[in-house]
Amino acid sequence: MKRSKVVSLEESLEEMSVIEYGRRNFRKSMELSKKLLIINPDSIVALNSLAGIYFSFGSSEKALSYLTRALELAPNDPVVNYNIGIIYLIESVDPEKALPYLKKAKKFNSSKEPYVYAYLSLCNHLLGNIKASRQQCMAAHRLAPQDEVVYNLAETIDLELPY
Repeated sequence: MKRSKVVSLEESLEEMSVIEYGRRNFRKSMELSKKLLIINPDSIVALNSLAGIYFSFGSSEKALSYLTRALELAPNDPVVNYNIGIIYLIESVDPEKALPYLKKAKKFNSSKEPYVYAYLSLCNHLLGNIKASRQQCMAAHRLAPQDEVVYNLAETIDLELPY
């Protein structure tokens, strides 16, 4: 007889919060993430989820406060670094601030998420680092050859991608 795994309340809240976030049910995800922080104030998942929710609601300051806390706890977490980089790049349009976080996200990006490379490309383009921008765009394209965002980025930086 197969035994089922006993899941802790913390693990359940974490999983449900991520599921609700993925469904874009931000209010429910926020409620679950806040409960998770009561159980574990150092939950990177909860801090990251809350940051994403507040960013979606247009409150980048609040999002950065949650991400700053997460970064203190997990300085090499690629998702935390990526999200901070995105806020600085998209919301603040400050590629100089965004670049070190996006580079760190790339360094620890074991899943090879193509958007890390795409946003690094955009960041480098805005900073005038054209060669680096093109290299990152090509890396994003290799990881996601049919991705529309990558193609739009390539158009933005005047790079022809193979179809």
